[in-house]
Amino acid sequence: MGRDRELGELIEETARKGSKADRQAISDGEYFFSLLLSRDSTKLKDLIEKRHANIRCAWPEFENFISYLGTIETKICWRRGIQIEIDHPLVPMELMPVKPLDHYDDVYDFLKPGWVPPPQGLIGRVSRWFKT
Repeated sequence: MGRDRELGELIEETARKGSKADRQAISDGEYFFSLLLSRDSTKLKDLIEKRHANIRCAWPEFENFISYLGTIETKICWRRGIQIEIDHPLVPMELMPVKPLDHYDDVYDFLKPGWVPPPQGLIGRVSRWFKT
């Protein structure tokens, strides 16, 4: 899906030059991105559910509500069509389904066809002040 070849090359480079923990995970077959490329839903589910979902959020306000790493990895799986169900209180499964909208409103100028970025620098900033 998209840039799998590039991701594979990055995994190979990590296996050679990455941190000791990443090299060990790759050799043990427990590296998230390797499992993602191989679409191994069973191992992905085990890795996220048993290890990564237990890693709490770095922000103390959210550490009892969400596992940032577990949630992001699960969402990446769902975006790639690997619909794994994680049974962990810190991974909100309600956020996982990918449901495109029927219509998207162009509420931002940069989303409109033919949009050109404004000129940069002092003159560009000053001219934006007087733009109506």
